[in-house]
Amino acid sequence: MFAGYGAWRLVVNARAYCDAAFEPGDKLGLVVVELPASVLGYGLCALVMHGLGWLLTFRAPTVLRVCVPVLLVVTTLALLAGWYFMAEGTPDGYPGDSGLCPQSNIPPWWPGWIPA
Repeated sequence: MFAGYGAWRLVVNARAYCDAAFEPGDKLGLVVVELPASVLGYGLCALVMHGLGWLLTFRAPTVLRVCVPVLLVVTTLALLAGWYFMAEGTPDGYPGDSGLCPQSNIPPWWPGWIPA
């Protein structure tokens, strides 16, 4: 659930910084629709991935039974957060009003080695 909130917060910060798709109607949609969906979706995804990792390592040694599910959850949530930021946080071509971001609406504080 914390990963979902963090990813949502990243999207909100990027949109606010670039002032792209951050009008009152868009803000309402971010809070009413996307916040609960991301928190519940990320929580459900974490539970499913942890269960899958547990099933895959059911008869494995204890170290693998602990490490594999955790790594699977962390990797999946990180990939999902990156996808969510690319899909929702950077509305390409949307006219940003702040003048702080390029036309792609990718904030300058976003690391260049992570695709957006």
